[in-house]
Amino acid sequence: MKKKYRFDIKAMMANCELNYLRLCQIMPAIGLNGLDGAPTNKDHASYSAEDQMRCNIDLGADRLAHLQLMITERCRFTTMVNLHLNIEAMAPVCQAACVNLSIRLYHDVNMAEVVACNQQPSRLASYQYPNELMFQPDEKEQQNRFLAEWLSLTLKQGLSETVFLEAKSDFAWLTSIEASSAQLPPAKVSSEAVSLAQNIQRS
Repeated sequence: MKKKYRFDIKAMMANCELNYLRLCQIMPAIGLNGLDGAPTNKDHASYSAEDQMRCNIDLGADRLAHLQLMITERCRFTTMVNLHLNIEAMAPVCQAACVNLSIRLYHDVNMAEVVACNQQPSRLASYQYPNELMFQPDEKEQQNRFLAEWLSLTLKQGLSETVFLEAKSDFAWLTSIEASSAQLPPAKVSSEAVSLAQNIQRS
């Protein structure tokens, strides 16, 4: 008998902590105005160069992924970021080759959470299956792990339009990241986050 899915809040929080730090390293502008800035909403015409980042990721076998991050909203304690992913070689045959994630960053607790995927909000920690949207029981966990994998690939292999992203392992820079890189107070990394980073590094 298949075991019923049980939401692991500690693993989820650890993953959200790591994703927050990855995003702040990839886009230092995310930290600007955090905690003390006035709320601002952006439309596509008002994006500045600092509010967006585009890069290409070589997946091997002549496959290229295009990844774009855009800051779409700033509030005192939160920032909204949109991630658009397009896997070039898969686009003609697979709908999953094009993905949009809406990510909310919480600056007071240093966490980043996927709140919607392809304009479909994912609000619950677990879902009964089947359901109207055909979400998997662990849909939210899968979405946040999906984000973690692509942010890790961006840090390790991403080539932006203007600069190379420094190739460091998550665990190495997590222990030494400076507050100035994100212009935020140093993040407190839990033991669960460190353990998850080590598991990702080993895999």
